[in-house]
Amino acid sequence: HQSYLVPEDNPLTLFRLMVGISTSPYLGYSESSPVGTRPAANIGIYARVVHAEQKSKDRYKVFSILINACYFLQIVVAASLTAMGAAGVSHGAVTAFGAINTIIAGLLTFLKGSGLPARLKYYGNEWKKIREFIEQRERDFSRTGCTLDVYEVVATIDRMYNNTKQEIE
Repeated sequence: HQSYLVPEDNPLTLFRLMVGISTSPYLGYSESSPVGTRPAANIGIYARVVHAEQKSKDRYKVFSILINACYFLQIVVAASLTAMGAAGVSHGAVTAFGAINTIIAGLLTFLKGSGLPARLKYYGNEWKKIREFIEQRERDFSRTGCTLDVYEVVATIDRMYNNTKQEIE
């Protein structure tokens, strides 16, 4: 039965289906699919790119907040150390605060040495480039007389997606 195939004379619909902007019930996207269920939904590249972009942005925000909180905490601990030293507080308390400051410095060094949060911002921007490319091609295909080849554009998107995915992993 061929009725579930998208006619190739409609490049916009074909493009949307091929990159996953829209889907066919025959891809088994939901449990009520006409062809039965699948172990996992066939969501397409577009949904994966949008999800990866959002995940990168969210992680960037979390790590930015964590790093800035550590910087602030380190300032508070250092100021406390200075005050305790001037007040002649016991050596044990000074040593404990010194150890806490060293742990915070170590955590910051590890996070910054890992390239965080800048690396996550970079990843989000890479996914954003792919998403924007897909969205622009969708607009292009919606124009009357568009001469772009759907298969070439989808192949370019596949390459962009795979290159970004490989770079991130």
